[in-house]
Amino acid sequence: MSGQIRFATSLLLVMSVVISANNLQDSSQKTCGLQGPPGLNGLNGHNGLNGGMGPKGEKGEPGGGKSVHQTPRRVAFSVTSTRSFTAPSGGVTLPFNKVLTNTGNGFNTRNSHFRAPVNGTYFLAFSFIARANKLAHVDLYVNGNHQVRGRGQGPHYGTGTNQAVLDLKAGDDVWLQLGERGDAVHSSQVAETAFSGFLLFEH
Repeated sequence: MSGQIRFATSLLLVMSVVISANNLQDSSQKTCGLQGPPGLNGLNGHNGLNGGMGPKGEKGEPGGGKSVHQTPRRVAFSVTSTRSFTAPSGGVTLPFNKVLTNTGNGFNTRNSHFRAPVNGTYFLAFSFIARANKLAHVDLYVNGNHQVRGRGQGPHYGTGTNQAVLDLKAGDDVWLQLGERGDAVHSSQVAETAFSGFLLFEH
């Protein structure tokens, strides 16, 4: 009788263990829910070290335009006259015999003409004094074409002046010309008559 009781007790213990294991398995399956939303992005990491220098590239083709680093030409002149002059006829070039500045060698002292060394925009100006009780017309010409006029007249000495900004091509001739016969310009050792110009920029 006692043997049967021990067998029955052991059988009950085995059945209890099996039932408990099944319950744990069912419980673990029931606790697994749906997948949650993704979390927030993490902070950026530190920058990596700079890489080594790459290989030298191939030489490029030569350019066809003007280099932006090319030094611009410098052109400037300023001349004066130390002698009075009366035009024997109209259309006579006003002579200049003293050079103050001739950067770029554009001014020719033989014919008192300025020849533009390069294409560009130039500033040109002149001033003079008409002789006492005389009238003087001085005209600025480019290649024989009239540009501007200065006029001087007075009971003693009358001052005339004018200026212009002109686009010139290399080789263009510029000069001052007395407009009419008898036009008389006064000057002396202090150089009251002057003609000046300079290159603003190249084209």
